[in-house]
Amino acid sequence: MAEQLAALFGTDVLRLTPGAGPEQIAAIVSLVDCLLVLMPTAGRTRFHGQGLVVDDLDVSLAALAEAGISAVGELEDMVLLDPAALPVPTYLGARLLPEDPRLR
Repeated sequence: MAEQLAALFGTDVLRLTPGAGPEQIAAIVSLVDCLLVLMPTAGRTRFHGQGLVVDDLDVSLAALAEAGISAVGELEDMVLLDPAALPVPTYLGARLLPEDPRLR
């Protein structure tokens, strides 16, 4: 799938992890100025979300908890916020993924 998407977009696969588990990144495809992160899912469930970088993850999570928005999962160095509490599923992280083109 990652190779097909990269060919469609005219970009590159930046990470490919065959056999990745359900809470692991299976592939990262360049979208030139951002990334498409692919993870395996059970069945045909699809999950679309956004990832945001914050200056202080602990402070941000505490402020969100005070507003009633909790963390429900982790993926590498990112934290998934409760998708039911926000209009768009959101991951927060303290840094960009190493493959992010903004690090170049």
